[in-house]
Amino acid sequence: MLAALPTPAGAGASAEPIVLHVAPEGDDAWSGRLSAPNADRSDGPFATLARARDAIRALKREAGGALGRPVDVRVHGGRYAIEAPLVLTPEDSGTAAAPVVYEAAPGETPVLSGGRRIEGFSKSTVNCKPCWTARVPGVREGAWTFHQLWVNGQRRTRARHPNGDGVLRIAGLPDATPKTDRFQFAPGDLRAYANLKDVDVVALHLWVDVRLPVESVDENERLVTFAAHSQRRLTEEEDSVPAEDSVPARYYVENARELLDSPGEWYLDRSEGRLDYLPMPGEAPDQIEAIAPVASQLLRLEGQPEQGRFVEHLSFRGLAFSHSEWWLPRNEAGDGQAAWQVPGALYGEGVRSCQFEGCSVSHVGHYGIELGRGCTANTISRCDLFDLAGGGIKLGETEIRPEGPERSAGNEVADCHIHDGGHLFHQAVGVWIGQSPDNRL
Repeated sequence: MLAALPTPAGAGASAEPIVLHVAPEGDDAWSGRLSAPNADRSDGPFATLARARDAIRALKREAGGALGRPVDVRVHGGRYAIEAPLVLTPEDSGTAAAPVVYEAAPGETPVLSGGRRIEGFSKSTVNCKPCWTARVPGVREGAWTFHQLWVNGQRRTRARHPNGDGVLRIAGLPDATPKTDRFQFAPGDLRAYANLKDVDVVALHLWVDVRLPVESVDENERLVTFAAHSQRRLTEEEDSVPAEDSVPARYYVENARELLDSPGEWYLDRSEGRLDYLPMPGEAPDQIEAIAPVASQLLRLEGQPEQGRFVEHLSFRGLAFSHSEWWLPRNEAGDGQAAWQVPGALYGEGVRSCQFEGCSVSHVGHYGIELGRGCTANTISRCDLFDLAGGGIKLGETEIRPEGPERSAGNEVADCHIHDGGHLFHQAVGVWIGQSPDNRL
C-alpha cells in the first residue's frame, strides 16, 4: 500500500509531482518509489504499468477520491511484454490541477509489446528450400493464432503467390453481382491446397481490397468458393457499370505451405502448431528475434460518455507501443472504404483532455491510434506511426450523433509522421475522420 502524501491547501499542477517508477527489473510487490532496485533488493520500481495504475488508484482512495498533486509514472527503458491491453477508465483520470503522466524516463526507450518471442527453430526443408521450423505452443490447441511475424524488427511476408507485389487476374465471374462469393481462375493460378481453409484470396478493385477466406477449390472447373462474400462486384469498375463492360479484379493468394518459396516468407500450420520460415540471406536461427502478436490491442482508454464519465487529463510521452493482432471474422470480407472497421492499437472512447506526445506505434495489426465515440479536446503530437497493418489515426466514428457527450469533436493531430501503412488492409488511410467536427490537423 502506498501512503498518501500530505498536500498543501490550494496545491495544483505547479506542486511537486508524486513520482512512481516502472522498470523491467522491477517487482510489483515493491513501492515503485525507487528508480532501480536497492542493494538488498527489498524495494525498487514496479515491473508493470498496470501496477503503477493500481497504485495511483490507491493514492486517490486514500486522498478521498481525488489527487491533490500530479503523478508522474516514469517508465524505464526495455521491453514490457503484455498479452492484453493496458486498460484505463475514469477511475484512472487526473485533473487539470493534478494530471497523470506516463512517460519514458529521460534518455530511455520503453517498449510496450503485445508480442511473444518464438524460439527453438531447427533447420528443415520445405518445397525443396532450406527452411527453419519451430513448434509454437498453443497454436495446435487453438489457444493462439497469428497473421503477422516480425524477425529482427522487420515485418515478414505470409507465403503468397505471386511473390512480391505481383497480382493475378480473375478469369471470370459466374455471379457478376455486388455480393460475390466465388470466381473462376486462369489455369495454374490456384490449387486445392492442403489446409485449404487457412488460405485467403485478397482481391484488389476500385479503391478497396477484400479478404476472402477460401472454402473450396474445384480445379476441374477452375472455380474458387469463399466463406464470405464481397460487398461490391469484383471488377475494376463500380457496380453501376454493366458487368459485360467491366474488367475483373486483380488478386493474390496468401497463406499456404505450397506457396512458401521466397526468402522472408513464412507459413503457420495451425493443425500442427508449426511455423515454417524461409530465412533472409545472412540470418542464423540462433541469432534472430522472432516475434508474433498475441495482444488484441495495446492500450484502451474506456470512458462511459453516455453516463458522463470520462477518462481525462492523462498524458503519454515518449512511449513505444508495438506488436498487436487484429483479424476479420471468417464470415466477413472487410472491404469497407478506408478500412474503417479496423480498430486502433491504441483505442479510446469517452476521452477528454488527454495527450499522446512523442510516442511511437509500430508493428501492429491495426490502425495506430483511434479516438472514437465521445472523444473531445485531445491531442496527438510528434508521434511516429509506422509498419501498420491498417492506417495511422482514426478520429470519430461512422454513427451520426447529435451534439452531446457521445459526439466526438475538437481533437488535434500535429507534427506526426505516419508512414509504411496498409500492409494487410491496403485501403487504409493516413488519417480517417468520421462524423466528427472541429478537428485540427
